[in-house]
Amino acid sequence: MASPLSSSTSIVKTASSASSTATSARPPWWTANLPDFVGAYLDNAASTPLHPELIAGFADSANRFFVNPASAYPLGQSARRELLRCEQVLLTALGIPADEAQIIWTSGGTEANNLALRSFSDSGPIVVSAAEHSSVGALREAVACPWRVVPIDAAGSLDLGELCNALDSTVSLVSVHAVQNETGARQDTEQIAAIIREHAPQARLHHDAVQLAGKLPLSWAGLDMLTLSGHKLHGPGGAGALIVRKGVSLTPQILGGEQQGNLRSGSIDVCGVRNLAEAVRLTVEKAADFAVCELRNALVAGLSELSLPNGRSVLLNSPPDGSPYIVNASLPGYEGAVLVRMLGMEGIMVAAGSACSAATRTPSAVLLAMGRSHEQAFGALRFSFGIQSTPSDVEACLAALRKLLKDY
Repeated sequence: MASPLSSSTSIVKTASSASSTATSARPPWWTANLPDFVGAYLDNAASTPLHPELIAGFADSANRFFVNPASAYPLGQSARRELLRCEQVLLTALGIPADEAQIIWTSGGTEANNLALRSFSDSGPIVVSAAEHSSVGALREAVACPWRVVPIDAAGSLDLGELCNALDSTVSLVSVHAVQNETGARQDTEQIAAIIREHAPQARLHHDAVQLAGKLPLSWAGLDMLTLSGHKLHGPGGAGALIVRKGVSLTPQILGGEQQGNLRSGSIDVCGVRNLAEAVRLTVEKAADFAVCELRNALVAGLSELSLPNGRSVLLNSPPDGSPYIVNASLPGYEGAVLVRMLGMEGIMVAAGSACSAATRTPSAVLLAMGRSHEQAFGALRFSFGIQSTPSDVEACLAALRKLLKDY
């Protein structure tokens, strides 16, 4: 059942004043400024601002590593060595032993998910949850494969009993969102791995860790593949990775010059890979000291005090044990998409759900799978933090919401 969500916040009257307030409270190492019209950027689950250190070093990186790493001359050899260094940096930051894994550099999380799942679509049933990313949902519609969909409960957690029922000796792959991108629901990845070992030991396990990697502890034990994306953790857009346990066979989906062991053809963007690896390292370092739980608690408390029509209450769709970086809440009687546009005019950037599905006019399939009504799903807003987020961002957001709900 959805949880009913107290706050005291200062009133921020304009986007420009909100912007200056929030900027002044940034961590001292966050030297980059967001655009002046941004009063509070709380859509970090969609995309994060590039880390200041990467902005500062981007020109040098682009100037040094513009060459094709497949080239035989010294500059090409230097680029290849840089790719190897980046692999070590990324794996070390995530706590994954280098002798157990290889990295396939991709254009982002969607491509990495496609490579992982398509590689097993001819090998037997694939088990997924009812709360996967839209890239997995699209694959279910496009790829002829005996898909098995495991339901989730009202908190967004995978039904582990139903997972057991879905597993047998024919299953080739289990793919589960480690942290759900709309609600922040976090799955018990270690228990899932243990269940697979017991009921389908031949099956491989893949996690979409786009909303987890770099921000929260990650367990590599029992895992075979892991998806991550640069622009979700203060790295560049167009850069992602599929981390693969050595010994796992993949089927190439992009054919061409046989780069990356013929698993993903196309010249590698060394500059992009370098910034992705450094972004993971920097985010891991900064997230350790980031008081994200305090921001989440302040936001949830403030949402709970919002005055809704007919004595209704805000419904919290994010579980208390989920990722503190994502807060999803429904405001019954309002339309989330309209509130997003109104808040945007105030300089407050939030979302009505996944950015990958923002253009659709259908209610969130994830919220419906959690048992929410269509009205609750249509009235949902998603707020998400980055390591640059501050209490001032929360204050500005809540002040704008209180004002807009009166004028809606």
